[in-house]
Amino acid sequence: MMTDAERRQDPLPTGSLAREHSGGPPRPNYVGMAFLVFLAVLGIAYVAMSLSYGLSAETNPLGPGAAPAALGILLVVGCLVLLMQEVRTHRKAAAAAAQGIAPTEVAEPGVRDLVKPVLILLIVVAGLMLTPVVGMMIAMPLVVLAIALFVEKLKPVPALIMAAVTALMLWLVFQQLLSIRFPTNLIGL
Repeated sequence: MMTDAERRQDPLPTGSLAREHSGGPPRPNYVGMAFLVFLAVLGIAYVAMSLSYGLSAETNPLGPGAAPAALGILLVVGCLVLLMQEVRTHRKAAAAAAQGIAPTEVAEPGVRDLVKPVLILLIVVAGLMLTPVVGMMIAMPLVVLAIALFVEKLKPVPALIMAAVTALMLWLVFQQLLSIRFPTNLIGL
């Protein structure tokens, strides 16, 4: 385990795709970078295909192509950000190696690293199962509350505020702005 002083002196951020090889500076992970480029091209294809469906409709401000276009744009932007991070990290690693500073080891993910994602998945599944009983307007804020309390370990007041804002945003966006009514549930909400 590194001390705080060692972390401050460490020029290389952890979590990079850069890999070490024997002698010389670390090489970038070309396979990972190629995959990011592939995903960016896929995002561009999503945007191009979604334009043929139309971004708006006569009866609704959002058409059938709006969601795929937005997701395609997010995918492209996310891939470009990750690629820039990788290039920046590789440049820092090469500069550090040129100065004779050894790069730090990046720990491989372990079982403990899977606890949060699995817990989030279980909470979301529970929320989806709860939706037909209590409705989306109650189930989704409960999911946010559970994730904030049990995964992120927030204090109750900020977690309750997040849940309340989620409920308010669901109501504003779906029922007021888009005029989308959620299906009725067992308790009529």
